[in-house]
Amino acid sequence: MTRPRWILRRGSHEEFDALVAGAAIDPPIEQTIEWAQFEESDEDRQALGVFVVEDPAGRPRAVFRATRINDHGTHFVWLRHGPVWLGDPSTEEERELVDALVNDMKIIDAGATHIRLDLRFPAEGTILPASMITYDRTVVVDTSISSRGLGHDAAAEEILSRFKSRGRRDVRKSIRESGLVCADETERARGDFEEYHAVMRETAERDGFAPWPKATYERMIRILGPDRARVYAGRIEGELVCWAIVTISGARGWYFCAASKSAVSRRLVADRLLLFFCTELALLGVEQVDLMGIGSDVAPGLMSLNTFKTKFSPKIREVPAAREIVVRPWLCSSVSRARRLVRSLRR
Repeated sequence: MTRPRWILRRGSHEEFDALVAGAAIDPPIEQTIEWAQFEESDEDRQALGVFVVEDPAGRPRAVFRATRINDHGTHFVWLRHGPVWLGDPSTEEERELVDALVNDMKIIDAGATHIRLDLRFPAEGTILPASMITYDRTVVVDTSISSRGLGHDAAAEEILSRFKSRGRRDVRKSIRESGLVCADETERARGDFEEYHAVMRETAERDGFAPWPKATYERMIRILGPDRARVYAGRIEGELVCWAIVTISGARGWYFCAASKSAVSRRLVADRLLLFFCTELALLGVEQVDLMGIGSDVAPGLMSLNTFKTKFSPKIREVPAAREIVVRPWLCSSVSRARRLVRSLRR
């Protein structure tokens, strides 16, 4: 007898909103319609729409938005920080979802080589992405406050009281000694991002990563808008020395990216800015800010972030890591061999 299986089907943006609202879920920013519009602004990406996964009884169990990523002549499908589960899944339920995706992949994109999604319980046959850093542990700052009618200083004290002792110490030291003046500079950054990008380029050179082009950050904050993405900045005597983009979905925020000048690193300016934007967001109704990953066995490349990020909460949270499922093995193998050949010829 054939086992009843889960079904993947297309949905609508309205259905996505209704399902997550019914489950009292604020979806990740990457699963919002605004993010899909941002993806569409990149010529190598295409938003594929909304999809719903139902159990054999026809009950929706998960929903997601998918994006096609063009990748050197082939393409794959990315459920960035998806799927959004409408209730915590068991290991077996997550496996049923994976099977539904593989069996019904043609509904999403018949030509994709593989699919990338977040999994709580990595199934056999899934692999970690080779072209990005994922993470399975993060720190979430509790930004809930007793009343949104509080003044900024009173709200900041409530949030600061929940930091670890070294976090409180470092923030207070920066407030006393750094001379940093913090502000929401979302509108200023929308007008001209060059000043901010110069600090990001310095950060990238120092820390060994490749930043987005300036135009990508500009598109992001313009398309997402101030309800979804804000730019917070710190200045010393008028000079921009640090900034961060924080994304927002309902009562959740994400420390999406940040940059700072090396010359002021000992002044703990990033610590001071973090408390500032956590407080500003709390007064807007944001109750938690995810610092988006720390190092672990899955993400050894993020170990250098642990000392900084773990000072802002006594708890470390486990989260689903990105995994990939190959759906066209012969094509993936051919592409991998071709890339290895190109790399060898360049040496």
